[in-house]
Amino acid sequence: MITLNPLTHRAAALLSKLAEACVKDLELNASALARAAEVDIASTRDILSTLMSAEIVIEGFDNDGYRLAREPAGLTMLDIAPLFDARLQNNLAGISRAMRPAVEDYLRNITFAACALGKCDTDANSSSEKNIDCVEAKLNADT
Repeated sequence: MITLNPLTHRAAALLSKLAEACVKDLELNASALARAAEVDIASTRDILSTLMSAEIVIEGFDNDGYRLAREPAGLTMLDIAPLFDARLQNNLAGISRAMRPAVEDYLRNITFAACALGKCDTDANSSSEKNIDCVEAKLNADT
């Protein structure tokens, strides 16, 4: 439906890993998060800074770790995509008025709940059945 830019995909990958850590009550430092999500460390730090400013991610308590500021089921792509894609900023101003509700609905329905439940596996060897609710799988299916 809508193609999101690579930066938005990297942010989704990082948040997927933080959602997995959330249910285990773990924190991930920037280096571990970058490795787990296969995102370069410079992008990881920039994305984390943006997500912290938006109060989606908070600094944790151990070893300079990070954690989600809210439950994964309450976090959607509509919360993060406008932060990283200029076309979606300013209340989706770059999208025609007729398309705006459809785009908002599409992004709102992609949550990070599957990641938190262990159903989100972005590894190349994962089965498509396990990946059915994965944020990355949904985003990649539309590109």
